[in-house]
Amino acid sequence: MARICVDMMQPGMILSSDVRDITGRLLLKAGSVIAERHLYIFKAWGVTGAEIEVSQDQPEQTVETWADPALMAHIDADLRKIFIHTNLEEPFVKELFLLAEARRAKILSGADV
Repeated sequence: MARICVDMMQPGMILSSDVRDITGRLLLKAGSVIAERHLYIFKAWGVTGAEIEVSQDQPEQTVETWADPALMAHIDADLRKIFIHTNLEEPFVKELFLLAEARRAKILSGADV
């Protein structure tokens, strides 16, 4: 199980927990296979991420697996200056930091955003 942001989800991934909108309304049940239309619905209803199943033959792909380690170190240092007055252990702040890190890595590495 891994929590990933909606922008990194791909059709065919399997949810390991229910996806709900900000009001708590169920959008898709755990165990469902994500389709392209689900990604559109998630974004439309403000869902930022979800728990997906990770199989042994398909390990979780994080930003670190495709980005240059030196670039990631530079991004981490820059973002820590921006987040200096926050508690990075808080779930919301941690998620925001990871999203900012992934976004900046995509931009600086020239990947599709």
